[in-house]
Amino acid sequence: LEQRWMGEPGHKSQSGMESWEYASRIRYQLEIQYPLQGKTLEDQEFYLTALDELFLNLGQDDNVYNQNRLLGGLGYQFTKDFQVELGYLHQISRHTDPDPVSQRPVYEINRGFRLTLQYNLNFAKTQLENK
Repeated sequence: LEQRWMGEPGHKSQSGMESWEYASRIRYQLEIQYPLQGKTLEDQEFYLTALDELFLNLGQDDNVYNQNRLLGGLGYQFTKDFQVELGYLHQISRHTDPDPVSQRPVYEINRGFRLTLQYNLNFAKTQLENK
């Protein structure tokens, strides 16, 4: 659940924003990792990864859909706490304002690559080792 203040660009303010609008949205992400060696993902192994992340606006009846991100890629697990992933990202987002001529929704499609470095910090483990 996200609460955001969205700035409306303008020339009247020194900050560059003419006004601010409060907006809320909810998002979910479903990700799967499929090991390429064996039934479980172990250290120093490659895996396939896929995810879907959906963003929905709250409180705006005319524009509920915000964006959707789909990703497929390859990852490598160095240790259970450190992974690297490279994936192809396909994103579809809906603009807030409709097309000025037709008044129909405007959708934007972006494609690209995403490099993810993930390191899990475990402070509880460190405290137990120090005792």
